[in-house]
Amino acid sequence: MPPQLGSLPQGDGLRLTGMPPARVENSPPPQAEAAYWDSVVRGASSALNCTLWRLFCDRLHERLIQKWVGRQRFGLALKTDLFDEAQGQGLVEVLGALSREVYGMDIAADIVQNAARKNPGLKASVGDVRKLDFPDDAFDFICSDSTLDHFATLGELRQSIAELVRVLQPGGRLLITLDNPVNPLVALRNQLPQGRMGALGLVPYFMGRTLSMGELAGELRSAGLEVLAKRHLMHVPRVAALHLCRLLSGWPRVHRVVVRIMLAFEALAVLPTARFTGHFSAVLARKSESTNR
Repeated sequence: MPPQLGSLPQGDGLRLTGMPPARVENSPPPQAEAAYWDSVVRGASSALNCTLWRLFCDRLHERLIQKWVGRQRFGLALKTDLFDEAQGQGLVEVLGALSREVYGMDIAADIVQNAARKNPGLKASVGDVRKLDFPDDAFDFICSDSTLDHFATLGELRQSIAELVRVLQPGGRLLITLDNPVNPLVALRNQLPQGRMGALGLVPYFMGRTLSMGELAGELRSAGLEVLAKRHLMHVPRVAALHLCRLLSGWPRVHRVVVRIMLAFEALAVLPTARFTGHFSAVLARKSESTNR
């Protein structure tokens, strides 16, 4: 049984944590990360607040959760950032159908407040995934969708994985996705100045260190997790799809059809070329009963 979480932050008494990343090439502005992400949301570009694109991303992750988790039920679930929930529908409702309670955290107060306002049942708080303010073995399901690929260093990414393992119950599941550096477009994007990419509306926020599918699975195993499933995710041509979604976002009658068409590209996940066409690497892992802390 999970420990009692009465002392966990519930969204009141919000506090900002986290320091700016080291000054490396392509790092975000030299300001606190929380303030940076708050400013991203306040000045959200069409790539962020596009209703149709957000709907597609939600459905994509919802299908993955349903495929990998199925009818399994959990006590407490954690969503490691609330960007999707602040900008669109997000996954709170999906996680709520699988869990008794859903917790969510983000480093940015504006994001937390927006997500909590849209999802009254969400237990939202401000926190840093590199140093989670939750007790050991608190959650039996954690969903971390493209959270850990926004750090400047590999050390921060590894530290975050260790924290997720710490707060995951023995036998609990972790679903994690990271940008796939083997995808040629992702590889090219990571080599270009992020300021220029932001000006083009393609990458309106800082993209950090990431891992290939094999590297991610290796890091999870080293942290004491058993890898249960692996899949490359989001095979629709991202740049073209983004522009199409912006163009059709004001036409809600076609949204369902467009999302269905974009989801159809996930059939490419079974091909040998999936590691080149998938934008994300997704892994489902289970915490061993004997994991050392």
